[in-house]
Order: sequence, then C-alpha cells, then structure tokens
Amino acid sequence: MKLEFHLALEQKQQLTLTPSLRLSIDILQDTSLELEERIAQELEENPLLERTDLSQGESYNDAIRYYKAESSEQFHFKRDVDIWEHLQFQISTLDLSKEEQALVLRLVEYIEPTGYLNEEYLKDKFFNRYDEETKGKALWTLQQLHPTGVGARDLAECLSIQLRRKGIDTMCAVQIVEHSLEDVANCRIDKIAQTHNLSTAEVERCMKIIRSLDPKPGLKYSSRQEVTTIIPDIFMNRNEKGDMQIHLNERTYPQITINSYYTSLTPDQLDARSRVYISSKTQRARIFLDAIAQRRTTILRVMNSIYDLQRSFFDEGEAALKPMNLIDVAEQLGMHESTISRAVSGKYLLYDNRVMPLSYFFPSAVQGTDGFSVASTVVKQMIESIIEDENPLKPYSDEKISGILRKKGIQIARRTVAKYRDELQILPSGLRRSYSASDD
Repeated sequence: MKLEFHLALEQKQQLTLTPSLRLSIDILQDTSLELEERIAQELEENPLLERTDLSQGESYNDAIRYYKAESSEQFHFKRDVDIWEHLQFQISTLDLSKEEQALVLRLVEYIEPTGYLNEEYLKDKFFNRYDEETKGKALWTLQQLHPTGVGARDLAECLSIQLRRKGIDTMCAVQIVEHSLEDVANCRIDKIAQTHNLSTAEVERCMKIIRSLDPKPGLKYSSRQEVTTIIPDIFMNRNEKGDMQIHLNERTYPQITINSYYTSLTPDQLDARSRVYISSKTQRARIFLDAIAQRRTTILRVMNSIYDLQRSFFDEGEAALKPMNLIDVAEQLGMHESTISRAVSGKYLLYDNRVMPLSYFFPSAVQGTDGFSVASTVVKQMIESIIEDENPLKPYSDEKISGILRKKGIQIARRTVAKYRDELQILPSGLRRSYSASDD
C-alpha cells in the first residue's frame, strides 16, 4: 500500500459566532439572578467598568445584598429544611451507639424525596459488615422517625406504618393495604369485604381511614435543590386611564458605564503595554454594555408582542387565554424563533399581584369539534370545574369527562384528560369517590 501526501483546496460555508454575538445570546438567555452574577463578575474582571448608582463606599455586592433584604419584588420558594436534614437532626437526638448511628445515617442517604427507602442500599457493601438483625434494627429505627411512613420500601409498607401509628383500631385497614392494595385503588369494595371477611360498612370505614393517609410523606419537606428565588423581569399595570403599561424591572439593570478617567487618557500618557490592555478592556466593556442594552430591548419587544397577541387574557381573564407558540411572536417581530425562546426562558412577569413565567402565555392547542382551537390551560380549568360539580358518590371517570368536553365542543381523548388531571394533582375517580353522605 502506497502512502501519498497532497494539498487540496476545498470551499465550504460555515457559521461562526463572533464573541459579541455569543455574549449577546448568553446574556439574553440569562435569568435575572444569572445576569446579576454575570454583572458582578464583569465588574470585578474589567476595571474600566464602574457602577454609577452606588452610594460612596458601597460595592456592587453590598447593593445586591441590600436589594435582596429590602425588596418586595422577589419571591422565594423553599421550606425550612429538607427531608434528609430533618431525619439527620432526629437521629442526632437518639440514644444510639456510634455504630448504630452510622448505620441509620447511611440508610438516610438512600431516602428518596418522597420519603421512601431506595432498595439500592442493598447493593452497598457498607452494610455487608452487619448481620441481618442489626440491619433490621437500624431500618426499624429509621421507620420510627417523623414524618410517619418514612423509610418504607413500597406504598403498602408506607401506609401500613402510618396505620399502626394512628393509635386507633386500624388492624383491618392494615390487612387491607398489605394484601388488597390493588383492590383499594380500584375501589372493589365487595371483593375486599369477601377477601377479609368484613362487612361493607367496615370496609368503607377502613377505606376512609386509608384515604386520609399520606402516600408520599417526604414531599412535605423541601428537596436538596437550591433555594429558588424569582425576581420578576417585567412589570405590567394599568394607569389611571386604564391603559396598560409595560416596563422592565430596572433593579435588575444597574447603571454601568465605562470609567471616564481611562477613556480620557491619550496614547502619549500610556506605554505600549498599557495601551493594548486599555484598548482590549474598552472593547470588551462596550460589547458587554451593548449586549445588556440589546437584552432590554428584546425582552420588552417580546412582552409587548405577547400582550398584543394575548390581549383577551389581560382584558377578560384566564378563560380567554389563546393557544400560541413561539413562531407567532417571531413572525410578528421579524425575529428568529430561537431568539424568542431565549427571551422567554426563565423570565417572569408581575401582573395583578401574580408572578407568571412568560412561557405561561404559550399554551398548547386542543382541537375543538368545530375546527377552532382552545388553550390547554383553559381545558384544564374546564376539567377542574367539571370535577368540582360532580356527585361525590358517583365521580366522573376520565372517559366521562372526555365525553362532557366533547359536548362542549372540545375534542379530547381520555388519556389526555388523565394527563391533565394528573398535572392538576386530582385523584382518579376511584379515589375521589365518597361511599356515603356521612363522609362529607
């Protein structure tokens, strides 16, 4: 085989992003908090940039801390502790040996956000050094902690732990969840009564107790995720004449300029190295300021377009929200769809004392029987209303709800009703049923 080397010319097109365009894209996609961090970093790295809206002796980080402490324009979503911290604290108060404490704490590492014990712990070689009795005692200790039901390995065990801790006569309910949980889910009252030799009234009493239990006890605590802080990017309100006003949250855009001292220096006052440095930093500062200005303009234009296309929502309420996608806004503004996506992602609107993600205004469409489309959010409201008005003794199945919606002109499949119902955190019909009027 003969190896040869040769040169060849090849012509091809390739899209290359300039540093300024790359920065503009990144800044547009930033959330308010990410933009805050980017500005702080840029001020630290580029001495030619300065913030002009700070009091004397105050740093940018000082201003941010003051804003977070004083501003009512941000919204926090976090409970005090997560499930793991809660369990670890309880374990620290128990009278356990070091070995017992280490074993229980190791089990806590396998607790899921729901409160269940992931059985992956069985593959952990750490537990191989202990006998079954010691491991069983550690599991029992974990399952005695709060919230009741934590440390269970499946739903039946979770409900059983809660029933045993209730302090009332629940043994028949324990037997039902341990041996007939599928029948409970499908409300097979007669079958449960026959299997456990109980009367219908006894089964109904047990079912009422079971429905009061928490199938995922860990979710009442926060997860290990970081604190979620939302700072609205846009404010909307009506003036005295009733006209809608749309404006940016200026607190997220500090007044930044290029330091006039450096720009006033002449080439004669600088050595060659300093000239190159200042020129480079000046160019970087201008690109950064232009990118922030472009972000402001783009987000404001996108919000004005959303208002124009969804005006009925702002005039009439949620029921008037129309199906819309990113292309609708892109075509109106003459922008690319990806630009609209970046301008919408992670951005929030404060309107009528309510914080809404901009993505809220882009609901998917559900086809109507007459050829018109309805926003999925409106369909979810209709499902909620139908379920609220149903007879609790005979709740509607998903198929029945689908039929009711079809009569109202909404063409929707049963599985889509089930999907929307799950998103609304509404139980299936079998678990919504009341067995007697005394249940209310």
